[in-house]
Amino acid sequence: DVDASGTAFPVEVLRSMDTCALQGWFAWPVAPNPGGTMQLYYAPGARRVLRSPADPGDGAYTAHVGFNDWQLGAPVNVELHLAVQRGSVTWYTCDMPVPTDDNIYNLSFVVRDADGTYDNNGGYNFDIRMRPS
Repeated sequence: DVDASGTAFPVEVLRSMDTCALQGWFAWPVAPNPGGTMQLYYAPGARRVLRSPADPGDGAYTAHVGFNDWQLGAPVNVELHLAVQRGSVTWYTCDMPVPTDDNIYNLSFVVRDADGTYDNNGGYNFDIRMRPS
């Protein structure tokens, strides 16, 4: 499978798409390093919380991202772009720079659709443990 630019996805990402299809989200790498970059992947159809847009292209979903349970710095909004259709699951993704901070321990995010509806994982956010620097 390739993304819209024709770049092939790493095998590990494709495996994660398959194993995480029911939960509808994952991050790559699984435990990112502070100062690095990670990719957030989100499958709105699998989550069944947000409406599918009439145009499934870019701009349909935005991730609202914060660190250390929303306490480290100001949260940021990152637009998700269409990544790939894998089987019956449509995946969206974004690149997320991870701050350089010795005390960073998690990334939390929620996803908003163009109508302003949020998927906050049933009130628990989507949380990713960070690798210590």
